[in-house]
Amino acid sequence: MIWTEVSGGQRRSAGLSCAIAGWLAAALLHIPAALGAGAASQSAAAEIVGEAFLAGSDQLAYREYLYRNTQGHIHRVVYELPDGSLLAEKTLAFGEPLSQPSFRQQNYFTGRVIGVDVVPAESAPAPLQVAMYHHATGEAMQRTLAPVSDQRSLVIDAGFDPFIRSKWYSLLQGQKQAIQFPLASSGRLLDMVVAKTRCADGPAQTTCFRIYPDSMLLNLLLRDPVHLVYENSGARLLTYRGVGNVALADGQLPRVEIHYRYPDEPDAAAQMTVIEAAQ
Repeated sequence: MIWTEVSGGQRRSAGLSCAIAGWLAAALLHIPAALGAGAASQSAAAEIVGEAFLAGSDQLAYREYLYRNTQGHIHRVVYELPDGSLLAEKTLAFGEPLSQPSFRQQNYFTGRVIGVDVVPAESAPAPLQVAMYHHATGEAMQRTLAPVSDQRSLVIDAGFDPFIRSKWYSLLQGQKQAIQFPLASSGRLLDMVVAKTRCADGPAQTTCFRIYPDSMLLNLLLRDPVHLVYENSGARLLTYRGVGNVALADGQLPRVEIHYRYPDEPDAAAQMTVIEAAQ
């Protein structure tokens, strides 16, 4: 799913637009040596599987294997190439609110590590801060602190999913939701907008949303916004369309369409419930 890696050879404007699109899409700084060898057997037990196809084709780019902790939150994501080789891994730590998890992601092909941590305010008047960092093999770590103007609007990585669920009824009524998103690869805090949009295709009984920059300039750079398709029953994410959150072996972020498969279980057990009171 989220989604913040930039390949080093791109121009800054192009790289920024790709990174923004790829946010819906940092990993363990130390990965056990046995992980790569055991990835296939571990992925077989994943609770949610996403298959990422190159946009406009049926060519599989990679798979995402998502694991939930005992509280039902995604705490680990393993990315594999179609041949089963390990591409990347991400770990997440959820607290309150659920829209603001800390995360680490490592790409084993590019050697790039990215992450975001929430830094609580030391005193009441002080703003919440986010720490964004990234580095590649042989490079010094780049770390940036950024103050958050409105803590309620902060959304980090996979926190977009509980955020959308928490604003479900407002979004269905056409209310746009402004969010702030930390882009770890550039050390910037971006203003974004989440809004309901018309579903061009897809199964019946679904609702679609788009996520785009709250900036005319960035909207010009970003050719297409991110599109999300949710199942109405259980508010489960079914499809993601946009730039992927992990670079492939060529160092590029592919434009993908990801389809998610869930285990055969009741919606209430499979996902957190919508927590915003009906209006």
